[in-house]
Amino acid sequence: MMKNSAGAITGVKILLIERQAVIEESLVKISADNGSYLTAVRTAEEGLRLVKKNRYDVIISEFDLPGINGLDFFTLDPVRRCSCAKVLIAGYGDVDPVSRARAVGIGALLEKPFPLTSLIDTLKRLLEEKKP
Repeated sequence: MMKNSAGAITGVKILLIERQAVIEESLVKISADNGSYLTAVRTAEEGLRLVKKNRYDVIISEFDLPGINGLDFFTLDPVRRCSCAKVLIAGYGDVDPVSRARAVGIGALLEKPFPLTSLIDTLKRLLEEKKP
């Protein structure tokens, strides 16, 4: 069932920047079932190093990160120039991301907690929008 619901993310390269393993574990399962490629790191600084060296179809970042927060990560030049789909995950009550997300090129904002199907649907929609 998961395979069919996530079929639109087959072959997609995803960078996940998330402190907690729960979302990572779910995306690892989806990626394995669908032939997608997931790279997960815990800080924006690690994510920035990867964005400078690799091409991603999707970047998903948590807002509340140690050091550079997820919203500021998306404003960094190499990340801002990336033509990939961008998703910010914010905790309940994180008001700043909501008001600034669109202005920095974030295609979707998900508020924790959210069902995994919401993330999959969001990825499908953003990837569809990115198609030429």
